[in-house]
Amino acid sequence: MTKKENIILGKYLRKKYRFIWKKMKVIGVTGTNGKSTTTTLVYKYLRYCNYNVTLIGTNGVWINDKHYETNNTTPGIKELYEISYKSYLENVRYIIMEVSSHGINQERIKYIPFSICLLTNVTLDHLDYHKTYLNYKKTKLNYLKQRKLGKKVLLNGDMNDLKFFLKRIDNKIFLYGLKGSKYQIIDPKIDKNGINFKFVVKKGKNNNNNINNNINNINKINNIIDIHSNLLGLFNIYNICSFLSIVDCLKLLDENKVKNFLSNDIIIDGRMNEINWQNRKIIIDFAHTPDGVEQVLKFLKQIKENRIITIIGCGGLRDKSKRPIIGNIASLLSDITFFTSDNPRTEDPNEIINDMINGVNKDLINKIIIEIDRKKAIEKAIKISEENDIIAILGRGNEKYQKINNQNIPFDDYQIVKEILNYE
Repeated sequence: MTKKENIILGKYLRKKYRFIWKKMKVIGVTGTNGKSTTTTLVYKYLRYCNYNVTLIGTNGVWINDKHYETNNTTPGIKELYEISYKSYLENVRYIIMEVSSHGINQERIKYIPFSICLLTNVTLDHLDYHKTYLNYKKTKLNYLKQRKLGKKVLLNGDMNDLKFFLKRIDNKIFLYGLKGSKYQIIDPKIDKNGINFKFVVKKGKNNNNNINNNINNINKINNIIDIHSNLLGLFNIYNICSFLSIVDCLKLLDENKVKNFLSNDIIIDGRMNEINWQNRKIIIDFAHTPDGVEQVLKFLKQIKENRIITIIGCGGLRDKSKRPIIGNIASLLSDITFFTSDNPRTEDPNEIINDMINGVNKDLINKIIIEIDRKKAIEKAIKISEENDIIAILGRGNEKYQKINNQNIPFDDYQIVKEILNYE
């Protein structure tokens, strides 16, 4: 549908179904990376607290404990209202939604009344669609600027483009992160088993000020929660912080419930999923942007005991500018890198890989192995691996199909690994 058609339909549906929003709050999370983990954590926590909740995003739709497939991270306006009405009939109180830049730009969410909007970060992505990085930022901004009485906007206080957004948003803004924020991360610790940090909620009008990591400065602190989780990496410290910030804005932050919830082994489908096999660690992750790939590989480099072997590709008919950047990052941070296919669509996989190779330093080119067949690349990586190696399979997460020549070919990285290993 065109933007104009989405606006007309959205306006009509908002009026027709205005009664459903009296009983439900909508929380939207946008950003280049971290949307799925943040929204899933909010959904899982609220379900843990026995609330009726709907989750809409990359991994489909969950209405309470029922799952439905969707084609887009942010569905079309008609489908969104169908999901919302179905949620209303199921007595849902909270809808948590991933908000994609395509969904914003195409006006799919214009007439959805968000109570809370959170921006995880903005880094290079989707320039095939938005053409420039500035256009990409402006698209995120347009979502955050949507007016609603009492709406709260949460921003990552540590992101590079923070000032761009602060200058242009009139809604009430709260920051979260390591620096001066209402929701502050203090004393973060990361290892191969998980993460630990103190989550601080500050009080007062100047609650975005820095407390300089002085945990004894208690007069400026409203609440401190010691956080422990099996989730991995600094990026997941931010994801947990964003999830807790949303929960606090909903006035549902309960220290004991949060600690008990996070003490469980939490699995986010397609995000840092781990298989341990013969003293090797196999990581499967959705990281497919330059920043996402860098964050994952930097963390793995911190914990590695031997080598990092990475399997990665870039999507066909998508942002070509990030291909050499991803190629460069993967080659710099890995000991061996397989360049392979990842949804080539109708593009020649060899051309995509050549674009990736163009970013690789000549001194590192001998660390690159080209294998267009993704399954064979995974098989070869496992075959050449040694004890204590980490094998990172990046780009697809829990996607179920490869898009090749206008066909959806069944392909699931996690299941492929299990099949290769005869792993139960």
